[in-house]
Amino acid sequence: MREMSDAAFERYAEFLRADPIESILARNLSFLLDDNKLVSAVKLDTSLKNRTENGQIVLGGAPYLLRDDFDGRHWTAGLRVLLAHEVQHDNSSDADALKRVRENAESLFAEQGFRPFVGRILGQRLMNILDYLPSVPRLYSHAQICKLCADRRSDTRRRFGGILFGA
Repeated sequence: MREMSDAAFERYAEFLRADPIESILARNLSFLLDDNKLVSAVKLDTSLKNRTENGQIVLGGAPYLLRDDFDGRHWTAGLRVLLAHEVQHDNSSDADALKRVRENAESLFAEQGFRPFVGRILGQRLMNILDYLPSVPRLYSHAQICKLCADRRSDTRRRFGGILFGA
């Protein structure tokens, strides 16, 4: 069920264009990041999707923020929460382990005939999926999952390939 109306979306889009929210969120970014700092900027769009891409956090909002009774106060609060969520991915990620995960996935998918960039992208996407599995965070931190998946000697890689490719 969609809560948002076209009018609410237009008001939200105008808010993103007219208000100084991007600079406010950029200032918030500076005190949310820890020493890891894989991201260094905030960009806004109206995609209603949030992600980290090319060293920046891209915030598009979320459909539940686009209610007729919401205004800039609600959107600012919501975007700050979404920013904190995306920053936490950065803060809890081991950049070297993530690089090895992408390389490992590239190799694993190449063995199945995929082009290298597809493996790198899918490796990153699989790490993002693991972030959202309800049981995983209780068992392992994001950093621990990265290290397990990045270890080429690990039995995890073999089992992971078996799950993906039925081997």
